[in-house]
Amino acid sequence: MGQPSRWDVTDPGFLVTILRVMVLLGAATLVAGAFLPRGLFFGLLSGVLLAILFYAATLQAGRIFLRSRRYAQVMAWLLGSQLLLWTGMAILLAVVKVDPVGFVFGISVLPGAIILTTLYWWLVKNKGVMI
Repeated sequence: MGQPSRWDVTDPGFLVTILRVMVLLGAATLVAGAFLPRGLFFGLLSGVLLAILFYAATLQAGRIFLRSRRYAQVMAWLLGSQLLLWTGMAILLAVVKVDPVGFVFGISVLPGAIILTTLYWWLVKNKGVMI
């Protein structure tokens, strides 16, 4: 049959590629946001940074789990980091009062990166398309 694809959703390289795509999407979002009102830009910036932190915390939990195989400790660490990030999000929105619309667009780079990377992987695997 054909060559095996170099992209596999269970491969750590695929997961790091999602992070790279997220950083690129975040940078593009911030460049576009530089031409918007200042309040909206800070909402975008905080959303992008929080999205990257959420994904990085999850990647780190996966790395720790693969090394230690201690599920309970890894889940406790993951829940603690999620608690800190969600608390940070609440403080940004309620206390600092970043623009919620900008924040939503900024944090949407997380699902956007996952979808774009998965679609690219599917194209490579099923259609042989390489960009």
